[in-house]
Amino acid sequence: MSLNNIKPKKGLNKMDYSLKLKDIYLDWVNNYISVTKFAYDNNLTLVQAKTLIELSREVYDMDIKYIKKDLLTSLKK
Repeated sequence: MSLNNIKPKKGLNKMDYSLKLKDIYLDWVNNYISVTKFAYDNNLTLVQAKTLIELSREVYDMDIKYIKKDLLTSLKK
């Protein structure tokens, strides 16, 4: 996955960015064992890579939290 695909485009909304960040996080989790390699492959500095991974993890975790909440709510019905 190339980070070139996440450059801001006219008309993108928060949902679009959220989806892209979740894709980045899943790419990181599934395809990398080091931040150094992730940074190298995506033409980022280590600081940029760490920041992007942290941000994308927060977005992913927030989404999972809402999914769990919705699931628990539906199971209680």
